[in-house]
Amino acid sequence: MNVLNRWWPPSLVRRLSLTLLLAFALIWLVQLGLIFLQTKQLASIDQNLQRRAQTLLHALAAVHNTEQVRASMQAADKLLNQNFELKLNPIQLALQLQDAQGRLVYASPCLGAALKPSAGDQQTGQLRWRVAFQRTDNWALWVAEAPWDDFALVQTINQRMWPYVLLSFFLVFIPLAWAMSRGLAPLKLLSKRIARRDAHDLSPLRFHTPYQELNPLAQALERLLGGLRSKIEREHALVHDAAHELRTPLAAVNLHAHALRNAVLPEDRASADLGLQQAVLRASRVIDQLLNLAQLDSEQIPGNTAPLDLAQCLRQEAALAAPAALQKGQDLQVAAPDELYCNLDADAYRAIVQNLLGNAVRYVQAGGQISAVLFSSEAAEAARTICLQVLDNGPGIAADQQHLVFERFHRGNHPETTGSGLGLAIVKQASQRIGATVTLSEGLNGSGLGVTVVLAVR
Repeated sequence: MNVLNRWWPPSLVRRLSLTLLLAFALIWLVQLGLIFLQTKQLASIDQNLQRRAQTLLHALAAVHNTEQVRASMQAADKLLNQNFELKLNPIQLALQLQDAQGRLVYASPCLGAALKPSAGDQQTGQLRWRVAFQRTDNWALWVAEAPWDDFALVQTINQRMWPYVLLSFFLVFIPLAWAMSRGLAPLKLLSKRIARRDAHDLSPLRFHTPYQELNPLAQALERLLGGLRSKIEREHALVHDAAHELRTPLAAVNLHAHALRNAVLPEDRASADLGLQQAVLRASRVIDQLLNLAQLDSEQIPGNTAPLDLAQCLRQEAALAAPAALQKGQDLQVAAPDELYCNLDADAYRAIVQNLLGNAVRYVQAGGQISAVLFSSEAAEAARTICLQVLDNGPGIAADQQHLVFERFHRGNHPETTGSGLGLAIVKQASQRIGATVTLSEGLNGSGLGVTVVLAVR
């Protein structure tokens, strides 16, 4: 196979050629076998012998001279066995003729002894013959055929067949090869278009082909290029927005560091130090959220799916958010079962809980209320629904702004609150990663904001 690949590299034309060769080889073998079996059938042999006998008797009907008849029989015998003597045909024929009085007029030399006046199998010396016998008013004629050598018969049939099989192969192969070459022309054109492109060129191919079989390939390439364009555009937008969002906290760090260095009074140093810490925390939070979002946004990194106690995870994250809530005098409550296990990506679920609680603590006013609720309901025998709700009585989000809050770096109409605008974008991305849906509604007592994450588990 390696030698064949070097001499004839793999291609569709090679596959077509080899397939046709195999098909015609099978056709040749089947035809050879059928012709061989048909030739060996006694009914076919007897029919051919009777036809020859009738032809000879019809030719002798107008001849009455014995010498002329004998000469005609001798010529017919020679003509019938010409291919046998030249080893072009394995069939040997013998003739025997008697007149109306039973006198022998002619007998083929190969007979050795006279044939009996009957049809069928007869033995003359060492030879066995298949005999056809016919009688008229003037003549009695025997036409006999000697047994065939099977190997010689197969050779003869093969010699007569292979030119036609070979000719048929080329008559079929040439149009098919031409059709395949024409059919592959669009693929060659497509490959040339792609090869001429720059590595950064992801514009649509706009490749159209009349062949339905190639349309799925062209459409798949268009979808692939479109997905790559969208991904690169998102990455560029993320880098641009990240640079813009980090500029403010980094500038604040620089400003407070400068103030801290130049401060003389203790209260000035304490104020600069506090401002520096807050600026560093804000920059750190933005960087962490950007890294979290980039990890969730990567479709090539599979989630680590494992059994996770969702209730315990919710309580742990609430405990981490409690100090900030207590600092603002907020009432943070958690309602969850003792345990609720589910197989999902733990990092994605934690990102949902962290950002929902973090947003609520950050945007709800001092003394406000925050409620985190987790429950499970059986939707069917083989499925259940897990629901996580985070409700508050804060300022909420205006109805005309709710469709924008899941976009990156959108902070809504709350200029008094510092934030990166990435929290709900991370929630949406993480929810998609675990196959959940996110919806917005009213919060506690008909005010504030409610965020509901629903996961159908089978």
